[in-house]
Amino acid sequence: KGFGNIDGEHWLGLENIYNLAKQGDYKLLVELEDWVGKKVYAEYSSFHLESESEAFRLRLGTYQGNAGDSLTSHNGKPFTTLDRDKDAFT
Repeated sequence: KGFGNIDGEHWLGLENIYNLAKQGDYKLLVELEDWVGKKVYAEYSSFHLESESEAFRLRLGTYQGNAGDSLTSHNGKPFTTLDRDKDAFT
């Protein structure tokens, strides 16, 4: 389903992202801008989510950018939340 404000901060939802990402080969580009206008980015050469039966496990390619690589440590890990705990840290 997703949630939030479609004109602002919005989360598409894992099922929607999965359905979009399974249609082809994609890169992931994350662009960030701070309050004073400084922009940084993180780009991953490939992006894929496994299905819900695989807990929407994240698959990423190699990183490049200047934002710092904060996602590679999540590569291959299942998506976890308080109500669907898939790791020992939630």
